[in-house]
Amino acid sequence: MNGSDRDDSNRSLDRVLAGVDALLRSSGVLDAFTAKEANYEALLEDIGAKIDEEARRTQEDGLFVEIGAIFSGLAHDLRGPLQTVRNCTYLLVSEPNQGELLDEINGAVRDISHMLDRFREYYRGHEIIRTTTRIEKIVDTALRDVVIPSGVDLVKTLDPGITRVYVDPNKLANVIHDLVDGAINGMPEGGRVSVETLQRGDRFSVTVSDTGTGFPEATPETLFTPFAYKARDGTGLSLPIALRVVKAHGGDISIVTDPEKGTTCTLEMPLGP
Repeated sequence: MNGSDRDDSNRSLDRVLAGVDALLRSSGVLDAFTAKEANYEALLEDIGAKIDEEARRTQEDGLFVEIGAIFSGLAHDLRGPLQTVRNCTYLLVSEPNQGELLDEINGAVRDISHMLDRFREYYRGHEIIRTTTRIEKIVDTALRDVVIPSGVDLVKTLDPGITRVYVDPNKLANVIHDLVDGAINGMPEGGRVSVETLQRGDRFSVTVSDTGTGFPEATPETLFTPFAYKARDGTGLSLPIALRVVKAHGGDISIVTDPEKGTTCTLEMPLGP
């Protein structure tokens, strides 16, 4: 895809997300949901219609066929929480105790907002801001908020020879965090997660490995296709985001997986100037 096509596709994504965000994040959206006179159907249909319309428009204009498919995936995944909101709002009209229903609505809206945030991370994955930093600081940031359940061991092995790397520290930390989180989710019976850094000439690698069940029924194509494989992260966006971020750094990702031995995911990038 050339630069002009990328700009067109990004404008399409910006347009639809801005419209959906405006509906979901406005201070009056929950008031509209809970008001007896609210037009629930119009409000909820508008959210889905914005996405479906943009998917059709991008395909008809021949911008980037993949974008249309991505919009379709996003629209599909939003319908579940939107249906929850719809069901609850109907009940609110006649339900005297509204607290529990409002909690469900808030939860569904949070799910939608989270999905949109993750989607924004995906399509802006190529936008990086590099700085010179220490790789151990990035790894520590990545692991800071990881929830480690009982029965899971997390081990770090950092190459002392890597003093500085020239990367986007926030995006790389987010990628490592997602890989570790996914590795833990892939070990329902517990096991070991390892994070290792290694320098190879003028490049370095970050490897996240686990002793879990691998990626059952996944293919190399589905692993990196948005919304296609959700077993480990619930959205199907973690690996597509990782690929876009690492590619933007001039690097690549390799995955070796075995249902009996676990999974090893390696990010490989240049050290920088």
